[in-house]
Amino acid sequence: MKTPIPPKTPIPSKTPMRERFFARFGWLVLVGLFWFGFPQKGATLAVSKQLPQTLRTKHFTLRYPTDLAWLARRIAERMEQDYLRIAEELGYKEHAHFEIRMARVDRDYAAIQPHAWTPHAWIAGLAYPRQGLMTLRQQPGQGFPQIYQTFVHELSHLVLFRAARFQPMPLWFVEAVAMQQSNDYTAFDRFLTLASAQISGRIPPIPSLTQRFPADGSSATLAYAVSFAHLQFLRAHAPDLLPRVLELLRTGHSFDQALSNVLGQPHARLLPAWQQHLRSHYHWIALLAHETLWLTLFCLLLPFFYIRQKALRKQQIAQMQDDPSPEDPPTDLPSSFPPSDASLSYTELRRALESPPSDKIGH
Repeated sequence: MKTPIPPKTPIPSKTPMRERFFARFGWLVLVGLFWFGFPQKGATLAVSKQLPQTLRTKHFTLRYPTDLAWLARRIAERMEQDYLRIAEELGYKEHAHFEIRMARVDRDYAAIQPHAWTPHAWIAGLAYPRQGLMTLRQQPGQGFPQIYQTFVHELSHLVLFRAARFQPMPLWFVEAVAMQQSNDYTAFDRFLTLASAQISGRIPPIPSLTQRFPADGSSATLAYAVSFAHLQFLRAHAPDLLPRVLELLRTGHSFDQALSNVLGQPHARLLPAWQQHLRSHYHWIALLAHETLWLTLFCLLLPFFYIRQKALRKQQIAQMQDDPSPEDPPTDLPSSFPPSDASLSYTELRRALESPPSDKIGH
């Protein structure tokens, strides 16, 4: 009789490394989630405490401290029409809602950021497109026009990335679109910046502005001016460039593919023409011939001419007080005047008195 063979004990299979990690260190994961989740909740409470006032519209939730209520109300008066204008220019037709946080000093501005970091002191506004969040800071000496311009600039970033379905875009394009919609610099400021840089050979190439801008102020200003001018150069070839490029980005095209499709040729092929455009439009002769330059000089010299004319006028008045004018009655007239009904005028009387006496005297 055969002895029954006992069943084989199943050999345990190897546990995946991920499961073994969670089996041994799962408690660490729970502690980590609790640890990192707690500051976020605390940060939300801190923002609500620091920004107790709230204004809500169809597309915005505006949070602000009590001492900035006047600024928040003025921005709230315009933000809906600015959103509709920007969305129309970019061809964005979906619904969006954004949160705006406002602060004044550096410490308060760092506290209202969604992440724990302290922005540079020169930063007046930041946009977080994926979170639909904008933070604004009123810097010392800034009034409503400066803050409002920053608001429109950052709003352009928020709408642009939604219109592109968060597809990657070069930095020069993102900033140029925002400058166009917020009018950050006047035309003469941009022209003067580009002309002086072209004369000195400091124009940065467009590919160098794809990922980041220079850190120092003058170079960053030049990078913004170059980006804006390049976008206008491209729009001269395709006036409807913005909505068409963004429409292609929403369908899954890369930025280079979308831009080349709209321009009808690769973007790189237009860079030599761009360099020629800089040489022909921004040089010292064009700078001297620019109408805004002469208008600026005239405005600067106008007070000088006004002061000079005022001094001459005072001198003329002083001379008139010292010497009687021909209209003043002479002091050497005889005491006897013609009768009141005489038709002899003052000019004829003066001429008669000044004429040489006649030899004959009639009686």
